[in-house]
Amino acid sequence: MKTKLLLIILLLGLMPETVQAYDFKVDGLCYRYYWSGTDEKYVAVTHEDATPDNESHYNVAGYYGLSGDIVIPSHVTYSGTKYKVVVIDSFSFVNCNEITSITIPDGISFLGVDAFAGCSNLTSVTLPNSIKNIVDGCFKDCKNLEKVIIPNSVKYINGNAFEGCRNLKSITIPNSVEIIGSHAFKGCKNLISVEIPNSVKSIGGYAFEYCDELTSVTIPNTLTTLPKGVFRGCGLKTVTIPGSVKEIDYAAFEGCKMSSVIIPKSVESIKKYAFDCSELTSVTIENSDISIENDVFDKNSVHQIIVPKGSVEKFKEKLPVEFHDKLVER
Repeated sequence: MKTKLLLIILLLGLMPETVQAYDFKVDGLCYRYYWSGTDEKYVAVTHEDATPDNESHYNVAGYYGLSGDIVIPSHVTYSGTKYKVVVIDSFSFVNCNEITSITIPDGISFLGVDAFAGCSNLTSVTLPNSIKNIVDGCFKDCKNLEKVIIPNSVKYINGNAFEGCRNLKSITIPNSVEIIGSHAFKGCKNLISVEIPNSVKSIGGYAFEYCDELTSVTIPNTLTTLPKGVFRGCGLKTVTIPGSVKEIDYAAFEGCKMSSVIIPKSVESIKKYAFDCSELTSVTIENSDISIENDVFDKNSVHQIIVPKGSVEKFKEKLPVEFHDKLVER
């Protein structure tokens, strides 16, 4: 009997424990104490509960029954004390499928990882000028998100921030943004056009991969590298590569719809599959000293490769034999 009782106790000890993630609740939203300053007390919006998994990470349940238009207050009062709301925690609203809009007040300085991920019926978001960073996965898989205005305060759009927002049709990236992370807009299938401002100094790999309807993009002249898969599988019909670009990385434009492309003199290296596009028929390469990996172009679609005068023999050394009779000097 004692052995059975001991076994039951041990099994109960191995069961995941439900942890309350918040300190108090007001008007349906949960808050945790964040910090107490000299003049003000601060709180973070957080999720209802969390359950540790086997790897000691948290599988967060978000909220149960939260729906409609959600307005995050700038201040909240609890037990007679007024608190300023400054943070929305990671996973706070994850998978809250009945939320349709979110209004975030000025004063919120930080949105946590995956804060609104999986809110499949979220259609619009209003972000305040106090936000500096849209963090990893913040709006990932918000499948019905149609409208988001990124304020001029934002410097970083991190990895996977809007990945899978398949109904997002347009996005205005303000000239405050300096970095766009990897997979940031991956799978935004209905995104039609993007203008990337000259403030952007770096774009992560696969940032716009599989944006099927993306037919137009403005690439800034501040970039020196077009990273791996950045526009892979997009519907781009034309592209202008700026003279600042030195490297076009692996599969950067693979599967795009352009029929011609000019690779400027600044480009020193093109990696594998960079322009493996079935509709690409004409390529102009302006730098005769360029390094070209194998399988950069689709040998079945490209009909001519225009190169600088006197450089045909050089390019015969760089390109597979299937392209030799397609070389044209100009």
